[in-house]
Amino acid sequence: MPFYFVQLANFGEVKTIHPESAFAMLREAQAAALHLPNTGMVVNIDMGLVDNVHPKTGRIFGARMAALALHNTYEKKKIPCYAPMYDSYRIEGNEVRIRFSMPEGAEPLEPMEKVEGFVVAGYDRKWHDATARIEGDEVVVTSAEVAHPLAVRYAWADNPPSDLHTRSNFRVAPFRTDHW
Repeated sequence: MPFYFVQLANFGEVKTIHPESAFAMLREAQAAALHLPNTGMVVNIDMGLVDNVHPKTGRIFGARMAALALHNTYEKKKIPCYAPMYDSYRIEGNEVRIRFSMPEGAEPLEPMEKVEGFVVAGYDRKWHDATARIEGDEVVVTSAEVAHPLAVRYAWADNPPSDLHTRSNFRVAPFRTDHW
C-alpha cells in the first residue's frame, strides 16, 4: 500500500542562514523515508506562513498530493509529480556545481537567472549567503565571501527563501552537502 506524506512547510522568521534549524533537520529526516518502497513526499517548503505552519488553503499542496497519487498509484505517467532531487556536487575553484537526479515523474527545473536559498561554507564552517544560477541541468553556487567552498545548503532554515521549482511549481526539497 502506498504511503504519501507532505514535508514540513516553512514557518517563522525568514532567514537564509540558520545552521541549527530544527525544522530543516526534521525535513531531512522526512526525506530519508523515501528510501522505503511505495513512499512519496510532497515538498511544501513554499507554502507556510511566518505565523502559521499550516497554510490557509490546502489547494496547492492538495494538487501536488493528487499529482503524486495519480502518477504513482493510478499510473497516469504523463502527469508530473516531482521536481528534480539533489544527487551530488563537485567543487570547481570557487564554485560548487550541484547535480540533480530526475526520478520518474520529475520535470526539469524552471530556468531562472538568479536562484535564492543557497548558503556556502568554507573550511572554517561559517555559513555565508550565496548566489546561484542554473546552467543546463546543474545549479552553480558561489559566494564572494568564500574563496574555497567546502559545503552548500539549500533552503536550510525554519523559513528559508526557496525558489527552485519546475514549470508545474513542484519544489526542490531542502538539502545539504555536509553532515556537520
